[in-house]
Amino acid sequence: MTQYGYEPLSPADSGSTLLERLNGVVPALVTNHKGPARPGYVQPGMMWIDDSGSEWLLNLYDGASDVAIAAIDPDTHTVVAAYVPPSRKLKVGAGLVLNGFAGTDAEPAEADLTADLAFTMAFATPAVTIAGERDDLPVHPAGLKAAIAALAPRGGYTDVVAITTSGDFVFPADLDTSLDPLVFVVGAGGGYNGVSGQYGGVAVGTVTASPGEVAAATIGASVITGTAGASSFMGLSATGGAAGAGSAGVGTGGNLMNGRADALRTATIVPLGARLLASALFSLPLAKHSAFTGAMLFQEYAVASLSAAEPWVSTSGMLPGGYGLNATGRYGAGGAVIIFYRRKGV
Repeated sequence: MTQYGYEPLSPADSGSTLLERLNGVVPALVTNHKGPARPGYVQPGMMWIDDSGSEWLLNLYDGASDVAIAAIDPDTHTVVAAYVPPSRKLKVGAGLVLNGFAGTDAEPAEADLTADLAFTMAFATPAVTIAGERDDLPVHPAGLKAAIAALAPRGGYTDVVAITTSGDFVFPADLDTSLDPLVFVVGAGGGYNGVSGQYGGVAVGTVTASPGEVAAATIGASVITGTAGASSFMGLSATGGAAGAGSAGVGTGGNLMNGRADALRTATIVPLGARLLASALFSLPLAKHSAFTGAMLFQEYAVASLSAAEPWVSTSGMLPGGYGLNATGRYGAGGAVIIFYRRKGV
């Protein structure tokens, strides 16, 4: 303790008394009157240090009471914090989470300013941002992106997939369900058997799908005797065409059209199937057109000499489900499932 009970000097005091008083006052001055309690000689405007606790508390006496200015750690030699009395609280409203509690404007979250506090942001969810349901929450970048995508002009399809072998197809996680996927299911074409084979069938329709949904696709293969294989996907199906003389395949389940594969030919846009396919293709971004380069869908028969039942190739220049022509042992084109869909934010 370096406080000193100062008493005014008198003209009658001796030099030794003066020296004694100075030796008591100077240590008190240079140590800011440090002690466990307010000095008895305190005056308005005087600063003193309370060292009664583990942390020193710097006070300013305002004439009526002490105003705490800062807490000092004498061991680490640092200012712990600008001192705030225990009775002071911090309150936060909507948009902030204080020590794990989300505040609202009606019921703010609060905590004493006597310890470390943890803050996080309570962002509006993307769905809330899009709907505009809350104007009291901050917007997360993900919510902003979703809102922009939701307000963007709606175009056509963004992607196309041609499935040529049987297996599962997984719709993308960012599938835009506001536009139902458009599906073309084509059965395999019949091969040459004495005479040209027959077209496979085709079914065209929209399907309802969910993001990440897994759907099985069955793809028919061509034959040179009997009937080529059928194709199916999500309720749409198309039978294969006969090898040689016989019947062409037929489509079923399509809510837009059911017929045979030559209805997809784009040499003319008169057939409904060709118009549906051309419209879907033209709605795609230009970069996606590369999936169907060359003379895709202009040739109704298998122009290549297919000596085996091979999967249809979208860049081959032949129609899926096209028939084998003018050569013994020539197979028709394989079946296919062609899916046009739109992704969000693309």
